[in-house]
Amino acid sequence: MTVGRADGTVAEVIRDKIGANTSVIMYFQNTGHLPAKFNWGSQGPWWGLAFIPKIPGGFIEIKSDKPFTPMWAGVTRKTGGVGGSGTITIGGNSLYSVPIIQLPAQQLNKMLTETEPPLQLSGVLDYCDSLGKYSCRNFTLQYFREPLNRFALVFEEECPAFQTKIRNPDPNIDYFPPCEMAARERKMEEDARRKH
Repeated sequence: MTVGRADGTVAEVIRDKIGANTSVIMYFQNTGHLPAKFNWGSQGPWWGLAFIPKIPGGFIEIKSDKPFTPMWAGVTRKTGGVGGSGTITIGGNSLYSVPIIQLPAQQLNKMLTETEPPLQLSGVLDYCDSLGKYSCRNFTLQYFREPLNRFALVFEEECPAFQTKIRNPDPNIDYFPPCEMAARERKMEEDARRKH
């Protein structure tokens, strides 16, 4: 999984038809040939801060409705049922696009043109590839003004171990690595077939 489309576009500003609202659409690409289970979110409760010296307070919080929570999988002790966090399955060589910010056009335009330093948005992604390998990465996008007028990926690195841990584990669940989920589900199906 990579941040951005094959042509290098990581995010775009899209205005609705009547021009009242504007969205920042972000792209994630599965560059492998097989499906991958994927999860994403912002670093903390916001995507970033837009520092605008001319406004009262000097900045605007860019709130997120999807703070990052790492993937998880586990067995319920009471029932033995296997479950996990919600993920998105992206087919091989496929693109996933999602609006990460939706704001009135005038407000977003102010953030893109008047922020100093330039607007940065930070997030996290984690995924399981089809071979059962887990990866987690932090990333930051920055908006470059004239003459580019586009977002670019300016930072990307592997997540530290603490970031992949469940913050409030349920004492009734025995957790296992999230990328083992598919293998465990297959085994449960095989065991069920053998019993019948």
